[in-house]
Amino acid sequence: MSNESLAVILPTVKGRGDILAKAITSLQDAPLRYTFIFHDRDSCGAAWNEGVIMSLFAGDVTHVLFFADDLYAADPEWFKDGVECLANNEIPCPILLEEGTGKHWNVGDGNAGNQYAFSRIPMLTLEMARDIFPMPNIHYYSDCWIGSKAGSLGINSRVMEHYRFYHSWSPEGRKTDSDSNKDRALYEWSVSNL
Repeated sequence: MSNESLAVILPTVKGRGDILAKAITSLQDAPLRYTFIFHDRDSCGAAWNEGVIMSLFAGDVTHVLFFADDLYAADPEWFKDGVECLANNEIPCPILLEEGTGKHWNVGDGNAGNQYAFSRIPMLTLEMARDIFPMPNIHYYSDCWIGSKAGSLGINSRVMEHYRFYHSWSPEGRKTDSDSNKDRALYEWSVSNL
């Protein structure tokens, strides 16, 4: 894995400075080359679009992680597992653990080895990112959209044993149910037109 270099695209909002620092620190076991932090964008999708453009122009990025400020790596082997999955032309799906309890939050996605429709924490090769993006300006369902677009290109997603992260569900800046409903409608329209 000596030739890999990672760009992390990390949207954040006011009031999350402490957890943002924790999120970045948790990724230090990876060959982190760039951390593109986007403050107070309209959505994850908007920040992720900007980050992909910056990654493409960086010239030395091999992998892109689409992250959030209330996530933390829970296993030092997460990057290795992600790269191995991507080498098989599949997107790694995380095992998400609830912060504080360690409870497997997304158990419905299946255990390690299971194929799933999308990754809740997508990591792509730069070439995949080039083929998949741009995405709609959505916050909720942005991870689902990446999975749908990847699926339309013949790229599946798979749950990986060490691709584990904690999720703190930080309340600061969290969008409303109304925002979620609007994003779902745009997501559904968008994927029907892939």
